[in-house]
Amino acid sequence: MVAVLAAIHARDIQTDIPVVELDYDTLSTDTFFVAQMRLITPCDTMIRIDTIIHPDSIIQILDTIFQPDSIIRVDTIIQMDTTIIEPDTLIHVDTLVVQDTLIHIDTLVVQDTLIHVDTLMVTDTIPVIDTTFVTDTLRYLDTLVVVDTITHDTLRLHALIRHRGSSSLKYRKQSYAIKLLDSVGAKLDTSLLGLRKDNYWILDAMASDKARMRNRVAYDLWLDFSTKPHYYDKEPELINGSNGQFVEVNANGNYRGLYCLMERVDRKQLKLKKMKDGEVRGILYKSVNWKNGFFSAALDPYDLQSETWGCYEIQFPDTAGYVPWQPLYDAMEFAGKSDDELYMQQVALRYDLPVFMDLYLFYAVLSARDCMGKNTFLSYYNIRKDSMLVPTPWDMDHSFGRMYNGNEEDSRKAFTGWAPKLYTRLERLDPTYTATLNARYAALRHEEFDTRRLKERFAQYFDLFRQTGADMREEKRWSGVNSIDLDFEAEELYIYEWIDQRIAYCDSIFNYVSEVTTALTEEVEPSTTMNTEPTAVTKQLINGHLYLRKGDELYDLQGRRVK
Repeated sequence: MVAVLAAIHARDIQTDIPVVELDYDTLSTDTFFVAQMRLITPCDTMIRIDTIIHPDSIIQILDTIFQPDSIIRVDTIIQMDTTIIEPDTLIHVDTLVVQDTLIHIDTLVVQDTLIHVDTLMVTDTIPVIDTTFVTDTLRYLDTLVVVDTITHDTLRLHALIRHRGSSSLKYRKQSYAIKLLDSVGAKLDTSLLGLRKDNYWILDAMASDKARMRNRVAYDLWLDFSTKPHYYDKEPELINGSNGQFVEVNANGNYRGLYCLMERVDRKQLKLKKMKDGEVRGILYKSVNWKNGFFSAALDPYDLQSETWGCYEIQFPDTAGYVPWQPLYDAMEFAGKSDDELYMQQVALRYDLPVFMDLYLFYAVLSARDCMGKNTFLSYYNIRKDSMLVPTPWDMDHSFGRMYNGNEEDSRKAFTGWAPKLYTRLERLDPTYTATLNARYAALRHEEFDTRRLKERFAQYFDLFRQTGADMREEKRWSGVNSIDLDFEAEELYIYEWIDQRIAYCDSIFNYVSEVTTALTEEVEPSTTMNTEPTAVTKQLINGHLYLRKGDELYDLQGRRVK
């Protein structure tokens, strides 16, 4: 056997961002496979491989388990030319991947200590998730290991996994859906990293987002400002969105980069009513494409046995042979075809208008145009007693200046409106609608839509990625793949500048006038000695905010001098 000796040592690290490790043979979007999943919030000490030593002769390692400063026990290890292990390749239980070639290993270093190469493992604060998948059997061979960030308690769980997504599957960096199981294969609800207690989890790859955080920032913003759905008093624990935690993922020993571990938007999250005595009560739909469009006057007939209709999929309930499309069809038809008088009488009874209004402003500020015809949930809390439709946003990678493919988007791109039949009719028929919408924007403009506060949301995550080195690892692993170039420093500056420009544009659309006169200028006496050489204007990032410097003077992006 050809073996490799590795000089390894313990290293003290400060921790905060978890790491996810996944191992599998093959994976698809429609089947879950039995898996091992390791979710590790980094402990005080990790073991790291600094140096790989290539022996000149064959070394046989049989039944000895080597302690730290030695090497793990192996059956065989394959040397590929002069390289054994590439930087950013993880060694862990069962398998490691070297240049896409599987190398089988018997066991891990004692006490399940994680070994990583060079600077692969998080050096500061991002937790780790490690999962191993097998496809040939339903044996629960592998475990999910969770180490609490604060207490360092370890939780071991079984898991199933598959790829998830639709259009995002074209990217090499793919998302995962994970189901947690107990030792006999039954569903197991567990809280991970302070998120809700559940058995179903999402690892969002954020593959087209050059900042790897737009969807997370958007959700943070939405959950902080949006009006609670009308039934909140009955269900105070409802969450009209998704919480999440950034992690780093390793799959089959191969570093997969930054992911966001997310809660699902489902019946449980929205606290919709379950079926009772065979009757449907709570209903959840999801728009997944632009067919017919939202609230279109042109509606195709629906099939009660089909799980899809137009641009929608049924998410809840799971009723074989009967899908409750009628309530949604009625809502769409009412928005587009009802007469004006009836519309004004019933619109506030059929739609949760405060939430719809917030969603309109939210999508407008983000320029989330990919969400205008898809990527939004619609739900009924209890259709037997409540016919009011509630929206929930989803999948906002296309926002804050980037399109669905990662290209730049003009900050002054017109926002035609999500669910236009609903909004345009309100604008035309209700003389108070526009004033109400503008007043809501003005209130938010002083709070969550303030440019400084928007940029601070991004700054906290850019700082996290920077301090842990996760940004450099992500760039090294994925920059240039699928024509998505990564440069976190440049993207941070781009986002801050785009926010300033976008909010200025929205101010004009929603007739917002700042309390600080934007036309404020200073009277400057003409100099007695003219300087004919122009002073260069440069951009400068200070405390997460972008400014313009001209000589010794500092200005914001609206041209106001900053003291």
